[in-house]
Amino acid sequence: MGEIDLFHDEDAQYARRLREAGVDVTLDVVPGAPHGFKSLAPDVPVVQDAVRRARDWLAATTA
Repeated sequence: MGEIDLFHDEDAQYARRLREAGVDVTLDVVPGAPHGFKSLAPDVPVVQDAVRRARDWLAATTA
């Protein structure tokens, strides 16, 4: 999620409530990034890094 995403605060609160309820949550916030940043500039290193982290997380949770 981007740090300046329109729903940042709500998403962070939701993750916190899930954690408090015992759900394993990973919240990855990219500093300075807006909503939809991954599709805006796919060749930018910060975007590629965020996508790599998401893929690594997904691979680890589905293995």
